[in-house]
Amino acid sequence: MEALTHSTRALNALTANPKKVMSHLRRSKKPVLLTQNGKPEFILIDARKLSKKISAKQLERLIDEAEMDIAAGRYEDFDQYMNRFRDAHNL
Repeated sequence: MEALTHSTRALNALTANPKKVMSHLRRSKKPVLLTQNGKPEFILIDARKLSKKISAKQLERLIDEAEMDIAAGRYEDFDQYMNRFRDAHNL
């Protein structure tokens, strides 16, 4: 599993100079932890990077489900499936 690495900025850095913080986020390609009074408040994450991680996680979940189906015997030979599909749809 990938370790969460991030950089830290004070929340007022975002309000004072949002372009600088966003530029840092894009350059570093790491989440930015925003703190207030030294305590974590928010995390900024590049939406494109997050989208890729979510897609990969969804694919991983589908593969896990398929492997569980196979282990439980819930599968069908491809040719049998195609014959059943053709019959069901009058093809």
